[in-house]
Amino acid sequence: MVKIKTTKKLREAISILSGERHADCDSEAYFTALKRGKLNREELYKALASMSYKWNATNGQWVWRPHQMKIIQRIFMIANAYDLD
Repeated sequence: MVKIKTTKKLREAISILSGERHADCDSEAYFTALKRGKLNREELYKALASMSYKWNATNGQWVWRPHQMKIIQRIFMIANAYDLD
């Protein structure tokens, strides 16, 4: 078992990743994988960066800043038009 220092940045990262629709596990599964050395915090941060999240140290939270916002807005607009819920 690896001792993990649980920071706000790490807790927020795990919260976002466990909330993704492709994630099939809760936040405790991420903490367990970290403690067993199967994951490390840099991997989690890199995953969020690949999803266009950036850590804002001033207010202490991950902020989603997509590079192609117009394309993403168009996709969301089209999807929302067909949303039956």
